[in-house]
Amino acid sequence: MAFQMAAIIGIGAYLGSRLDAKFQFEKAYLTAACAIIALAIALYLILKDVSRG
Repeated sequence: MAFQMAAIIGIGAYLGSRLDAKFQFEKAYLTAACAIIALAIALYLILKDVSRG
């Protein structure tokens, strides 16, 4: 589960950094936003797996 969570957050941060580079933002707004969204998705998946038993 930990590797799954790390992979999801890593992919989200990578996607955000690529978007920041494409749109040439001075600060990493999209990196932070995508990482937070990926964190929410990862937590949802982990909680879904844990509640199943």
